[in-house]
Amino acid sequence: MAQETTKKWHILQSPKGDAKKIAKFFEENGAEETYVPMRKIGADGKKVPVSSNMILVKDSHSHIFDLLEKGDPTKFAFDTNGNPITLEDETVRSFIQIAENGDKDCIFLDPRRDNVKHGDMVRVVDGKYAGISGEYLRVRSNRCVVVRLGSLCAVATGFVKPEQTEKI
Repeated sequence: MAQETTKKWHILQSPKGDAKKIAKFFEENGAEETYVPMRKIGADGKKVPVSSNMILVKDSHSHIFDLLEKGDPTKFAFDTNGNPITLEDETVRSFIQIAENGDKDCIFLDPRRDNVKHGDMVRVVDGKYAGISGEYLRVRSNRCVVVRLGSLCAVATGFVKPEQTEKI
């Protein structure tokens, strides 16, 4: 069986709930890139992980698997068909761009929420969210673009006018 060497973004989950420490482990062991979604809380704007057990790692499936074999209980997040969730670069870049914006209008969502309906896939072509691709939805009475990370997490921009988008 051939080793999978294509580097893709994978979602990992840790039952220990220490996403930042696990991301550091992957970085120190040669993973191409890691990302732990963070949000600001409180008046001082302290950053904390959105989910204490979710880490995004860009590397080959085989390298991540080899590192997971070292005994850490961290595991791949799986889709409904039992396959490890992998993400396209554009999806992760859009997610990070929204999450790191620091905009108070940025809302982290559980993508399984009942009020989140599938909408048109769009790319924002104007304004501070230009370049972001995702679903155009109404969240908390605002029209916004939502970027989902599989079934584990999603993030929404602040208000985006329909004329600032194009269908993709």
